[in-house]
Amino acid sequence: MGRKAGRRQFGECGDCSDPVSVFDDLTSVKSGDGVSTYCRKCHSYRAYLSAIKRRYGLDPGRYLEMIEEQGGCCAICRSEAVDGGLGRWRRIRLAVDHDHKTGAVRGLLCGKCNLGIGHFMEDETRLLNAIRYIKENNGSIT
Repeated sequence: MGRKAGRRQFGECGDCSDPVSVFDDLTSVKSGDGVSTYCRKCHSYRAYLSAIKRRYGLDPGRYLEMIEEQGGCCAICRSEAVDGGLGRWRRIRLAVDHDHKTGAVRGLLCGKCNLGIGHFMEDETRLLNAIRYIKENNGSIT
């Protein structure tokens, strides 16, 4: 299929102002002239924020506030999350840590810390035993 004469080929992303191709078919959000409203990366991030809202009841605005409150870092290891180059806290993806019994959101974690808590089954005794084990063995093999 050929391109229609006079049809716009590029628009501008509503979030980051990057050019958006008419033929960018990975995003389902379209404006009236057929140009995608958001670039692929911003559309993906918007889908991520929407999933957080569905899964945890956490509004995107509150999620971004939590990132700000934590200084853009994991609440446990304090490693800085990458902002995707779009400025302060844009496109940062930190995992939403929540209590599996109550569903209450506790904070935002990097993937490694979130998996670590999950592997220890959110059990304080296991975590404390792991800390004691590390301290006692100090990385040495017996």
